[in-house]
Amino acid sequence: VVEPVEPMSRQEMESRVRIDASRTLHVAFKDVRVVDVAERTWPDDRLGCKTREQRAEAAPTAGFRIVVKAKARRVTYHTDRAGRVVRCAALPKKT
Repeated sequence: VVEPVEPMSRQEMESRVRIDASRTLHVAFKDVRVVDVAERTWPDDRLGCKTREQRAEAAPTAGFRIVVKAKARRVTYHTDRAGRVVRCAALPKKT
């Protein structure tokens, strides 16, 4: 029998985002500040992030949009409540 997984809290997801930003931006964890958090229900399994490689499956997914700041850089993350953390990069416009 598989036990249901408890959804992660906002604080747990903020911590995961700060860890990823710390590694990605090469700064200390303590130097990454959360500057904005909003609960979201993403429209798909890609957490609202568009990719060219894979099609998103329509599956409403609860999570957060979390913005962090480190070394004057702001980075926006999309998360679910199961622990996934995704940095959404804007795709270049097609010409």
